[in-house]
Amino acid sequence: MFCRGGQNATNHHAPYSLCHSFFTLRDAACTQTIYFSSPKYDASFFNALKWRSIGPARGGRSIACAGSTNRPFEYYFGAVGGGLWKTSDGGVTWRPVTDGQIKSSSVGAVAVSESNPDVVYIGMGETELRGNIMQGDGVYKSTDAGKTWQHAGLSDTQAISRIRIHPTNPDIVYVAALGHPYGPNDEHGVFKSTDGSKSWRRVLFKSSRAGAVDLSLDPNNPQVVFAAIWDVYRYADPKERDTVDEQRVRLDNVLKSDLAQFNKLLAERGLEPVGAGSIRNPGTR
Repeated sequence: MFCRGGQNATNHHAPYSLCHSFFTLRDAACTQTIYFSSPKYDASFFNALKWRSIGPARGGRSIACAGSTNRPFEYYFGAVGGGLWKTSDGGVTWRPVTDGQIKSSSVGAVAVSESNPDVVYIGMGETELRGNIMQGDGVYKSTDAGKTWQHAGLSDTQAISRIRIHPTNPDIVYVAALGHPYGPNDEHGVFKSTDGSKSWRRVLFKSSRAGAVDLSLDPNNPQVVFAAIWDVYRYADPKERDTVDEQRVRLDNVLKSDLAQFNKLLAERGLEPVGAGSIRNPGTR
């Protein structure tokens, strides 16, 4: 079951959310105004398909799951308070595979290598901010399809939203880290490893308050990486919240900066610039 908690502006426990921005690591430019059309297909082809629960019969929530096309019956899901679970029979049975091997229990991201499904990464810490969340302690890696796990760094990220593995080289890994849920910190953004997680290099960082909430590799050209940045955190004291006007000013400044970067990229390609009206500030009407 997948659950996304709502945000209640009148509840001081609700997360503070400023904006989302999208970037390509190749061009480091805002792509908020680019839209891609979906491939066309006959919708009736899927009419006979029905969703059904495949377990396991346990309480709680899950926000991360992954598998490999090379092993069509093998899948993993991460529980926000129960570690990583695995099925090898298409969901008929599930078993926990990280018990006693990891030091935190909330799994925010799971990734399985397409070129070598024995290589599995998990990112710890929940990024669906809600009334109660659990922080994590970085990245863990398995090289034997989940039998054993080793800590792989990024301990102070606390909340990891997505992990992506290069489709042909399992040593190239990207991590989107949202960071500390309750305040600013610098160990967040997008990180990259080219040596199988032995070392990490931060390749995208916006500010100490804005972390990475999503990440995607172009399947046709994995050199192209898209990342979503989210300026969000929870307040321990409602008096710490910015006023609505302060939020709008900060958001306007972010959007203007991103628009300038995007138009510079368009100009380099001989394309027309995008007007300010193409990007709407969700804090205005």
